[in-house]
Amino acid sequence: MTKINEITCFHCNQYEFDISLVFHRDALRAKRAQEQAEREWRKKEAEEARKKADTESMLISARKNQMQQKEHYLAVQAQRERNEFERVLR
Repeated sequence: MTKINEITCFHCNQYEFDISLVFHRDALRAKRAQEQAEREWRKKEAEEARKKADTESMLISARKNQMQQKEHYLAVQAQRERNEFERVLR
């Protein structure tokens, strides 16, 4: 092999190595970007699930409070009717 052929072969190999390195770097960059997008998506999903759970908890609490107020109102109303009934009996 002549010196020119050796140098040409070396440059070809170096060029192929450089291209391979670029492809690997691009692939790694794409993989990292995909992983970041997945992390952001999971974070968004978790936040939405947390908000939904908070909303459901608030609705359950409000419904419980509403039922307690109704029971109290009915108890007060029943006592008033008892008092009125006893007043009429006297």
